[in-house]
Amino acid sequence: MWKFKSIVMGVLSVFLLGGLAQAQEMNTRHVSGEVAWVDVNLGKLQLREESLAGYDATPDYRINQQATNVTDPSDTKFFVLEDLRPGQKVGIDFEYQQADTQTEKLARKVVIEYNPPPLELAVGTVELIDVNAGTLVLNDEPPIVGADNHSYYFFDYREIVVMRSPNPEPIRLELRRGDPIKVEFIRRDGKKWLRSITVYPGIAELTKKTTTVTTTTSTTTTGMTS
Repeated sequence: MWKFKSIVMGVLSVFLLGGLAQAQEMNTRHVSGEVAWVDVNLGKLQLREESLAGYDATPDYRINQQATNVTDPSDTKFFVLEDLRPGQKVGIDFEYQQADTQTEKLARKVVIEYNPPPLELAVGTVELIDVNAGTLVLNDEPPIVGADNHSYYFFDYREIVVMRSPNPEPIRLELRRGDPIKVEFIRRDGKKWLRSITVYPGIAELTKKTTTVTTTTSTTTTGMTS
């Protein structure tokens, strides 16, 4: 009799566990795109999602060390959340979860499909910016005697992030001549392409601080103000 009960309980356990796994799988959805902005401390990742018209949306996903796995496409190499950075092409398996009064997207798995070139860093003050042309001229800091001391960058306002230190959240692209900034960029086709801009209160703060900068989409089309 006890043996029969054990068999029944075993069958029920397999059924219940299988049903739970199937329910979780049905609740999981998949999306692909490019990492636009990520902050591990805040537990947020913003994805520039792929669509038939290209990248047209940048929703937020929750990430955390306990719930989010990061791997390569073959599932043989595993990463940590700190390996995620702007410009990566990724696939995300996520599920909806209720958090307080709103529903959030929790990333269960992030597959890094492509790593962009390494980011480089420069600091200085804004000399000139043209959002329509996607160009920025930076007065390099510290200046070098006898040198031009100007750096020239290109950007797409839809893809670049602007942040104001010490707040890590993205803000609108609104810069003034003389603003102290730190930029992160990649080299492509012989040009320097901006990925992020962080605005500082002054030169002293700019030259002292070293922060991790990430990328999101800007929503403005305005240029420099005097």
